[in-house]
Amino acid sequence: MHTALNKHTLHVNRKLCEMLGYTEQEMLLLRSRDIVPADQYGVDTEQFERLNAGEIRSFASERPLICKDGRIIWVERTVSLVRDSADQPLYHVRVMLDITERKRAALALLESERLFRQLAENIPEVFWITDAAQRETLYVSAAYEKITGRSGAACVGNPRLWLRNVHSEDRRRVYEARRALPGRAYNIEFRIVRPDGEIRWIHDQAFPVCDDTRNAYRIAGISADITQRKVAELKLVHLAHFDGLTGLPNRVLFQDRLKQTLAQARRRDELAAVLCLGLDRFKMANDTLGHTVGDDLLRQVAVRLGNGLRKGDTVARLSGDQFAVILGDLKDAENVRAVTQKLLDALIDPFTVNGYELYVTASVGISLFPVDGNDAQCLIKYADTAMYRAKDSGRNNFQFYTAEMNVRTLQRLEMENDLRRAIARQEFLLHYQPKVDLQNGEITGFEALLRWQRPLRNKGSSLPFTLVSPAEFVPLLEETGMIVPVGEWLIDAACAQIGAWRRAGIEPRPIAINLSARQFTDPNLAATIKRSLEVHLVESYLLELEITESSLVNNTEDAIATLNYLKSLGLRISIDDFGTGYSSLSYLKRFPLDALKVDRSFVRDITTDADDAAITLAIISMAHSLGLKVIAEGVETEAQLAFLAAHGCEQMQGYYFSKPVPAADCAQMLRDARRLQLPGAARVVVA
Repeated sequence: MHTALNKHTLHVNRKLCEMLGYTEQEMLLLRSRDIVPADQYGVDTEQFERLNAGEIRSFASERPLICKDGRIIWVERTVSLVRDSADQPLYHVRVMLDITERKRAALALLESERLFRQLAENIPEVFWITDAAQRETLYVSAAYEKITGRSGAACVGNPRLWLRNVHSEDRRRVYEARRALPGRAYNIEFRIVRPDGEIRWIHDQAFPVCDDTRNAYRIAGISADITQRKVAELKLVHLAHFDGLTGLPNRVLFQDRLKQTLAQARRRDELAAVLCLGLDRFKMANDTLGHTVGDDLLRQVAVRLGNGLRKGDTVARLSGDQFAVILGDLKDAENVRAVTQKLLDALIDPFTVNGYELYVTASVGISLFPVDGNDAQCLIKYADTAMYRAKDSGRNNFQFYTAEMNVRTLQRLEMENDLRRAIARQEFLLHYQPKVDLQNGEITGFEALLRWQRPLRNKGSSLPFTLVSPAEFVPLLEETGMIVPVGEWLIDAACAQIGAWRRAGIEPRPIAINLSARQFTDPNLAATIKRSLEVHLVESYLLELEITESSLVNNTEDAIATLNYLKSLGLRISIDDFGTGYSSLSYLKRFPLDALKVDRSFVRDITTDADDAAITLAIISMAHSLGLKVIAEGVETEAQLAFLAAHGCEQMQGYYFSKPVPAADCAQMLRDARRLQLPGAARVVVA
């Protein structure tokens, strides 16, 4: 293409016309500005001035041109100046090469690189590139500094700096994995240490970048901070193997460690032991003081047990208030006795929990390897069996497993299963013991006492069942929680009996029922009582509730709220077994009570033991000062009766008047208007 100095086109060849889409005639009418984008016009002005001045002979540049149809093409042009014989400028000659495809590829590459950098610099992961031999870091993204706390610029050119960030315990592993690149896959997790000492977990993976011949010429990788995920994983692993409350090993980890201990004992031909340790009466403390106190108590017990063991032994929490211990490296059973006694001694000092001073004892069962068994499950089972024997033997002691213990365990399991069936089959019934007024001898009410008609498996017996005393099965009801549904049945049965007496034309007397600590804290207690009263059309004053003082003096505010609501229903409330717990005038005056029941342990020796007599008189005086009536339990002699009557006790119950009897016998007593024959002014001598 030839153009005059004034930019008019003098000559074009056919190829340029084809490139731009014009005819030769059309091209000759065009000026440069007609085919050059406005933002490009004048770009090469300085070059043209130098060319015209003779400073340069030619110049080359790339520029876009506008085709006839509006398309933009890119050309590489070389501009030179033709002069006349006098060396004066005549016209410019432009040689143009269509480089549109090459330019588009270059622009696409630039755009790709721009997008790559935007992506690499904005993702939270570190993106890095090295040469194939990993001798030079070619690129590392901005996230490197955020994750490692170190300069990314310093890392570029020196890949060894990255390895120095790696935790010393993981460095060799990372080095070996990276050295295998690019021939082997690289996917690894490791720790790094930041300049401030913080440890972070990294997941690093890399891949080779290959050329057309499939030869790796670069290594590219992505490093992600997985600290949060790793911490969560470690927590899950911890939760799977450790107790969340005490931090001790749980059952899973305990069994694993026990298997290891047994394997070692086999190899060394040594003795090993399993101890099952249950806290005595913990459920009562937990129910009355609340789960917060119970949990804190368990944590403190766990610490003391751990401190009482030898190095290498294991203490675990299996469930609730039950702990287990593994003892290895034992010479004989005496070693086991010494360690077990040390554990019991560790619990002697009181625990201070939420302002309460609590004394805790434990019952421990022991099984020995290989004497009692050869596998972990068997030894745990036998130690558990021995623990229950320790509880039955008075608690706060330890018992070694014996084969005879299995018999009692099976009996206990059988009774528990029978009790569960008894609830469904309604095998329970009530007997009633009269309460008598000590002023006129009249029956003032009855205490409902639970009995169990347990079916007999012996077909040779003349009776289909045996009547089981509550002392044999009520503790098991308490322990298993079955006391709550059985207690609901008892409330309904007592109300039903009152209704039955009324329908039979007998003026009913109030019936008192005993509430366990679990029943008293049951949120459905009031609703259960209201429903039974309504169903059987019984006035609320005919139902009395007897509650142990240990259920009241703990969680005092909750107890007061519960008692106030029960009183609002019109129920009468008395404290049972008074004097055996933590009697306090400051507590009693806050409770809406009607009566105190003196425990039979004081009444039994009231005429022969000065201390029991003094305690009983103090209880009577305390009750009267609070406006409460006094009921004495377990009265069996005329002398006991005379003492109580002489000192203002209002009511009594006991074998002296009647043992607990079926409802029909009580009905006959009421029909006959049976009275207690009160003693005269008998002289009572107190030793």
